[in-house]
Amino acid sequence: MLFVENHCIESENADFSLQTVAVKVNSETTIAELKVMAVLQLSLPQDDLSTIRLRLEDSGFGALPPFYEDEVVSTVGGLSDGSRLLLEIGRPPLPNQVMLFLCVMKSSKVSASLELTAEKSMTIGELLSLAIVSAGLESSDWHLRRLNWNGDPLGILDDADVTIEQSHINHGDHLSLEFGCLPPKGFLQLSVYLFPNTASMSRHQPAFLQQLYLKLQEFLTIQNDVEDGESSNASGDSNHADYRLIGTICISKLATVLDLKDQIRTLDVISEFVVPTSKFLRLRLLQSKRLGRVVRLHQQTLQKLKIVNGCELGVQLLTDEEDLRENQLLLDVCLQSDKDRTYGDSRELTWDTSQGASVSHLCRAVANVFQLPEQNLKLAKHVKEKFEWILLTDTTTSAVTTSNTREKRKKKYANRADIRHAPYNLQDGDVIGVKVVQEGELLSKDDFATAEDYLGQERIRKEADDEQKKREERRRRLALVDEETGTNKRRGRTELPIKIHVDNFS
Repeated sequence: MLFVENHCIESENADFSLQTVAVKVNSETTIAELKVMAVLQLSLPQDDLSTIRLRLEDSGFGALPPFYEDEVVSTVGGLSDGSRLLLEIGRPPLPNQVMLFLCVMKSSKVSASLELTAEKSMTIGELLSLAIVSAGLESSDWHLRRLNWNGDPLGILDDADVTIEQSHINHGDHLSLEFGCLPPKGFLQLSVYLFPNTASMSRHQPAFLQQLYLKLQEFLTIQNDVEDGESSNASGDSNHADYRLIGTICISKLATVLDLKDQIRTLDVISEFVVPTSKFLRLRLLQSKRLGRVVRLHQQTLQKLKIVNGCELGVQLLTDEEDLRENQLLLDVCLQSDKDRTYGDSRELTWDTSQGASVSHLCRAVANVFQLPEQNLKLAKHVKEKFEWILLTDTTTSAVTTSNTREKRKKKYANRADIRHAPYNLQDGDVIGVKVVQEGELLSKDDFATAEDYLGQERIRKEADDEQKKREERRRRLALVDEETGTNKRRGRTELPIKIHVDNFS
């Protein structure tokens, strides 16, 4: 039993209710036959059935893409006894077509959403042209990007000659239309943002460096045209300060990091500052407009460093030449005040992990920065997205190894955890909170939290509650329709048996 809701008739009347009918089908019924039965029960005109279509309404994801009419009910994914279908105006997709959800991005925000029906044999270039026309845009300076089911950006569709089918774009996939031309094949187009380097350009630097820093701050404050440039700066986080888009770079994938820095030096904004050599520039990948991984190794190619088209780079002006090695991490450390739960200005720490990457090694490096006794320091990593702190503690794991049969003995050894790996996953740009404690004092992650953290956690909880209320409201609406149609059957996905074949490797 399937339920079909009539969306072919629209009304502005608030009391208007959509008509729903129950349709009995068997496992061999096609979608086309199901549509005919629904039209008959709803007493709709049968003049041109090719202008209406069916789609599934999911309680969690809303309306899914329209069905192919040659599909059999038993083979349609997500369709089960009690499912609710929508009958609406629109031509159903043909077997050689796909329907795609497209959102148009302007200034990093969704300005419009639409659905596109395209031939599977259509190339990405032709699909781009279709998307531009369908969105009513005049300029051709746009490109397509994949999105996951949650709307998060994935890879850019940069090969205009391959077809939709060859690109593994499936029926119902989500794409975004974003402004900007794609570079020629084999090249990368990278956006470059200018960030202040507050750690190295502080009040304790010589006068000429302070003047450079003030000029940079004035430049960013006056000309900052990035909408997302605001930050609460919780816990002294300095890697999300004022910044500005200063240009785009088109460069070969086989170019080296030094080549990239040389090209960035030619940008008009950078040329206003005194940059003796390219090694006075630090490049970092941006994650949600935050400074992340440092682009290391000047002679390494961009392709080897897995820098892909569309990456955003943050550039910082340095007071000394820098060439970080792979075993060096760039961290922001900030000391918590004894009187209240606020943090002072963060300091930049270049941590050399060649001698060890445990918490105790990091604690020793932090102690040298703040000139404090190592045994009185406790550290925690700030998880910006969740407004939480993770206590950093050394975990000692013991392993027992048995030697060969000649020696007949056991050997025990201790291995201190490398905090660059799970569960801490320490990486460039992480904020490390430092707290001075008394000997034997026990701490929890809440001891590092600030007022901004509590506000952020409350906002996250509120957003989760709102989303839960929306899902419950959708379920209540569907349950109400079930009562009106005389059924309260619990809706669920079809359970299918699976078989796993394992070869015999003996």
